Amino acid sequence: MSSATEDILEATPEFRLLQVSSLSNIYHYVRSSIQTSHSNTISDNDQSTFVSVEIPRTSISSVGSYQTEEHYNDSELVAPPRRTDVYNCVEFHTPASLVNVRWAFPRSPLEQQLFSALHLILAALTGILVGLSALGIEQGVRLIYMAIYKVTQEELIEKRDSFWGALVYFVGFSCCISLVAVCLVVFLSPEAVGSGIPPLKGYINGIQSQQLLSFRTFVAKLFGNMCVVGSGLISGSVAPVSHLGAIIGAGLSQGVFAGLHIRLNWKWFRFYRTEAWKRDFASIGLGAGFAAALEAPLGGMFFSIEMSNAHWHYRLAWIALLGGILATFTMGTLTRLSRGNTLIILEFAEYGSLVSAGMQVYTFMMHTLPFVLLLGVLGGCLGGIAVALLKQLTLWRRRYIQKNYHKILEMLIVNLVINIFRFLLPYWGGECHSLSQFVIIPENTLQQSSKYRDYSRLFCSRGQFNDWAALVYNPIETVLDYLFHSSDTDLLPVGGLFVGIVYYYVFLLFSAGLYAPVGVFIPSFTIGGFLGRLVGKLASYAYPNGSGLDSSIVQASFAVIGSAAFGSGFLRVPMTISLGLLDATQDIRAAFCSLTASVIARSVGELFSEGFFDSQVNLSAMPFLDATITDPHLFYSVRARDVMQRQMATIHVKPKVGDVVLLLQTVEHGAFPVVASSEIATTPYIAEYARSSKSSDGPSVQNEQGSISNNNNNHTIHPENNDWRQQIRRQPARGVIGIISRHILLQLLKTRHYSLSEDSPSTMTATPHSSRASPLQWLPLSQLDEAWPNITDKDAEREILEHYLGGVPSSVLHSTLDLEPYMNPNPFIVSEWSTAADLRAGFRQMGARHILVASSGTGVIDGICTRKDIMPCVLREIAQQKRRRND
Repeated sequence: MSSATEDILEATPEFRLLQVSSLSNIYHYVRSSIQTSHSNTISDNDQSTFVSVEIPRTSISSVGSYQTEEHYNDSELVAPPRRTDVYNCVEFHTPASLVNVRWAFPRSPLEQQLFSALHLILAALTGILVGLSALGIEQGVRLIYMAIYKVTQEELIEKRDSFWGALVYFVGFSCCISLVAVCLVVFLSPEAVGSGIPPLKGYINGIQSQQLLSFRTFVAKLFGNMCVVGSGLISGSVAPVSHLGAIIGAGLSQGVFAGLHIRLNWKWFRFYRTEAWKRDFASIGLGAGFAAALEAPLGGMFFSIEMSNAHWHYRLAWIALLGGILATFTMGTLTRLSRGNTLIILEFAEYGSLVSAGMQVYTFMMHTLPFVLLLGVLGGCLGGIAVALLKQLTLWRRRYIQKNYHKILEMLIVNLVINIFRFLLPYWGGECHSLSQFVIIPENTLQQSSKYRDYSRLFCSRGQFNDWAALVYNPIETVLDYLFHSSDTDLLPVGGLFVGIVYYYVFLLFSAGLYAPVGVFIPSFTIGGFLGRLVGKLASYAYPNGSGLDSSIVQASFAVIGSAAFGSGFLRVPMTISLGLLDATQDIRAAFCSLTASVIARSVGELFSEGFFDSQVNLSAMPFLDATITDPHLFYSVRARDVMQRQMATIHVKPKVGDVVLLLQTVEHGAFPVVASSEIATTPYIAEYARSSKSSDGPSVQNEQGSISNNNNNHTIHPENNDWRQQIRRQPARGVIGIISRHILLQLLKTRHYSLSEDSPSTMTATPHSSRASPLQWLPLSQLDEAWPNITDKDAEREILEHYLGGVPSSVLHSTLDLEPYMNPNPFIVSEWSTAADLRAGFRQMGARHILVASSGTGVIDGICTRKDIMPCVLREIAQQKRRRND
């Protein structure tokens, strides 16, 4: 037992149990029994209401008590262990507690109108800040490029004619930059790894990931992605900027930036400090990030929709569109100003990261439709295979690359190989051409459309460029811009296109799983651009006399369609990719063909695997609830009584402080059903059992009326005796009047918001929120919302509990907490005959975190469910055990 526990036991005679060895064994056995589920598999905050104990004649899994419909008292079903326990779940449903009803919602019509206007202001600020963040990454990457490319070409190759010196500098500097990226993730914020979209998708679905939206993650993501892109890895900035946007949107709506120790207490923020509003603005920031990175506000809005389809509504659509427009405007304007333009000559028609000033578009003919369909099939096949390969590679990484130095070493090896190929391929296979041939459609424009500078003059003299350097040595966004707008088809031969596909396809597989902020949108667009160019050439060969098929414009348009096809086959967000590319390139005449290829690619890709983001979600073992039920028969055949947890840790509406501290220290549930004072609760039973054991040879048991009595005539207490635990298990939760979250209890303890008992010593030190003479005033929302989000941290919780475990007066432990103003008086309750599909709808669509299960005959609460209880793997095991018993 911990020293903190010893302190509280020594603080008062009622808890002084450790002085007697036999009683110490009893108390330790009580705690170890209650923590059975935590020590085995399922003890996360969201397994939220159960005390798992051993019962004679049964085998109760650590996952919970799953019983057949016919024989609940005879045997129990055993569910398999799950890895979902590392995740907490989020309750998006705002509790209708008395405190929330009074203070958490705008009341007058004027307040409601101002609150609606504040949505737009926060969305606008989110868009502007996201645009500035995207600009910071773009400018940082440009500086890294200049430090690498200019020194390599101008100083080492041209002036010193040092091939090996240029190779060593180019590869060595790139590896050092990538080392910074991986160290930021490993040592600053592991939540910044990857694109950030899978955990964000899980959060919007109702799964909490610690520090996902923290300031530390923001810093690691911003500078980490800057270094990843600058180091030459196959990565883009679209997904990482979207993650940055979600962090900005969530933090700005709450007025909380914990990393900067900023917490704004403006009264309007109390309306936003709920998980539902935090989720909504995280979705808005997610779309704004996509819009800023591609300068495509329409694509950003649809990205928010596809990531947030469980709760999306019309109001969020136009708010997200406003945020995307301002993010695009901020990013586009400042980027063009940094190139030497002025505000007077900027044209809104040029906005879009992949648009070329005055670019021509191709009118697709009917005879090009088969090639569009072919692009859809090829994009789906290659995208689906890539996801399947990445899944196996991820599993291999989790098995063999676990330590931090393994992750750093892997980053250095992959970066070393990629940059060696980037340097040697133009040297071996590249040819120098006149720079007059390297033009962007149309030929008479003087403005460059690429976001980054062109560095294709590798191993060539001034006025020339290296054709292979334009495809592999250049920054990846410049390569994509080149594929979309190059007007000289001879500079992109079939062999070069094949090499480009293989190069980016293979190294995307190794880059996407690195322990760094790696984006996947731009690489998938680049692979699709090569594929589209290749199919465009095939179309020109098949119809040599076809209308326009011998021009470069059709091949550029096919590159856009190919990007949409492969991106949809790989990522499975066809609306986002198709409309985002059309918005970024303004190639509106390719809309029909792009959407057609995207839909086909998504359908074909499903034959091979799930999408990349969905694959990463599944590999992380999140308790994710998808939009559709994959096995309807399973979800409709398993009932709530089969999956509910029966050992509930309940609490009185006015519990003692000592009982609450003991409960929070012993049981790590996320919420507790609240019972009326006249009923039996688990919390006082545990405490009373510990107290009475000191003066009794027999255990305290519950009689038929539910009261606790000492039975001195019972046999001597031994750890092997399970009578008291059978009494707890068979006692349903009668008189449930609500449910209260763990962080609310912690906040009440933190603020010492309790009242003295009538028999407490008068020498107790008064607290700011306690008084013996008058009832407690409700804790104001400005103090209550301090419990979120910071108090959910384990260190903050430990600090609060250690204050009471460190030897406070006994009068404090006997003080009373009043939970009625803070509990949710109307929790979600379903019948025991409700199906798993009904529970699923409550978790996914209603935003519930816990659902109570009531007996159909008496209405007594018999159990509780969380989303982890209805995962397909659990339901399948339960269904199989039921079939075996019925056979």
